[in-house]
Amino acid sequence: MAELVRALAVHGVSLPSLGLDGSSMYQPFVPPLIELGRVTEETARKIIQALAPRTPQ
Repeated sequence: MAELVRALAVHGVSLPSLGLDGSSMYQPFVPPLIELGRVTEETARKIIQALAPRTPQ
């Protein structure tokens, strides 16, 4: 999860409620899920920009 935090930070995105989903940690056949949480509109826009395809220059 630290890798995700660092990758988001490179793009100026911080998800304060980022963490492991506690209930999924006890499911024997499913890997634990990551809870991304709720975000502001500004953070959502930063995520959109970070995920947008880059055009080669």
